[in-house]
Amino acid sequence: MKKIAILGSANALKPKIIIETLLDMNIFEDKEIVLFTEREEGICFELCREKGIRSVVFQNERLDDNESLELAKEQKIDLLVSCGWPYKIPNDFLGIYRIYAY
Repeated sequence: MKKIAILGSANALKPKIIIETLLDMNIFEDKEIVLFTEREEGICFELCREKGIRSVVFQNERLDDNESLELAKEQKIDLLVSCGWPYKIPNDFLGIYRIYAY
């Protein structure tokens, strides 16, 4: 497992705390963490920018369109972790990943 995506709102505290904790624990030093989010502003988005964590912005928050599916597939993520995403994640979206947690 090399790439982990955190799916969380750009301005939410929960994904921010999880990302900070993962970074502090140093258990994912050899892994790439990517933020999957809905916009390019907010406390979690800014933390990721400061820490050099790449963010992928989905235009459709419901993740139920072909553009979202293709964008997610392009990232080649091994593990998807949903951190308080405010919408039900479609099965088609979850089906992209071997491992996911929500």
